[in-house]
Order: sequence, then C-alpha cells, then structure tokens
Amino acid sequence: MANGNTENKLLTFYGEYSLKYWIDLMINKWITLPQYQRKFVWSPFMMRELLLSLKKGFYVPPILVANNKIEGDRRDYVLDGQQRLTTVLLFYIGVFPKIEPTYKISGNI
Repeated sequence: MANGNTENKLLTFYGEYSLKYWIDLMINKWITLPQYQRKFVWSPFMMRELLLSLKKGFYVPPILVANNKIEGDRRDYVLDGQQRLTTVLLFYIGVFPKIEPTYKISGNI
C-alpha cells in the first residue's frame, strides 16, 4: 500500500502448528467462533475417527482462521475446523464421550 497503512491489509499465513498451539489458542480465548457458526455436533464415532487419523499421521484438513479488527478490537475467528478443534480440546481436558456398542452379544461365550 502506498501510504504504508497495513491495518486493512489481508495477511495469509501458512504453516503446520502443533496440537498444543491450537489448544493454547482456545484455552486463552485467542480464537473464537463467529456467531453464525453451528454448535458442536460431532458424534463420538466422528471424534474417535479424527483422533485415530491424527495418531496415524493421516491427512487432516487445515484450520481456517480469519482476523477482524473493529474499533481497535482484534478478533481471530475460526471459519473452518471448529468440530476438529473442539474434539481435540475435549480430549485434552479429559471430557470423553460415552461410546455405546452398536450391538450386544447375548448368551454365554
């Protein structure tokens, strides 16, 4: 920009960040959800699949975060990845969903 004003400049950062990095952002409220985002809706099965994917080193889609500055108040909003981030945070703080078996075996084995 000719006038050197970077306040409204679009910045894009790419990188690989650790799970600890994302957990710190959430715990310290350095990232938040925009009001239009849906609530957490993943099933225990979906949560488990994400954690297995992370453990096995499978591809997990990136998290998309946007920065917005209104009247001097800077906010970073999660635009995509809220379900994944919430899953990681829940398991980090030890909140495990109760997983029921999909079928029961009857009789003596």
